[in-house]
Amino acid sequence: MSVRDALIAVVTLVMMAPQAIAADIKYALECGATKSVPADDDPDPIFRTRIARAVDGQLVIVHYAASGETYIRNDQYRDMRFWSDEKTDNWSGVSIKRPDWTMVGRLQMDKTDRWVEYVEKLYQGGKLQSTSTSVCRFMSLDAEGARS
Repeated sequence: MSVRDALIAVVTLVMMAPQAIAADIKYALECGATKSVPADDDPDPIFRTRIARAVDGQLVIVHYAASGETYIRNDQYRDMRFWSDEKTDNWSGVSIKRPDWTMVGRLQMDKTDRWVEYVEKLYQGGKLQSTSTSVCRFMSLDAEGARS
């Protein structure tokens, strides 16, 4: 199983994974309370986001909608890049359905250093269209790889 497949398994199976898969995960986050600018009036809003970061730097982002639909950013975007600096883990990619759309995601501590923020910025033709910010908490994996 590839690291990417393992990460998707972790976030989509409610953070349940065999120990071997959990060993490839640097951390896992659960995010919510998303605020969008401009305000989002989506009839099927995202109520939860789960993010896993592999030890190799790859991020897997899964959004869960109120209807039960799941949206895996890694399947929606191509040419994905992953990078880190002192205070952030980041990704970017080009939309598969809409090639003039680019998304950039960033994980960072909030301004007060109390929790992790996940920020997604959507660009169309190079122009910023929207910014969504969610608050996140770390999800620890126990010895069996289960959520705790």
